[in-house]
Amino acid sequence: MLHGDVGLELAARVAAAVKSSLDLDITPAEALIRPSSRPGADYQCNAAMGLGKKVGRPPRERSPPRSSARWTAPT
Repeated sequence: MLHGDVGLELAARVAAAVKSSLDLDITPAEALIRPSSRPGADYQCNAAMGLGKKVGRPPRERSPPRSSARWTAPT
């Protein structure tokens, strides 16, 4: 983990996943990881709108269905 900051670690992982899947370079800050106010979620990624603009497609075409977007910590 990066300096013990979960938000930074998640942002780095999102940036790496975007690079791997879309071949786009984004910074961890552009991953837009924020604490979530929704029950049952600790963090959320708000990068879909920006990514949609970068690839020229609507954000809903870029993001996976919610059920498959959940991440589980390795055991």
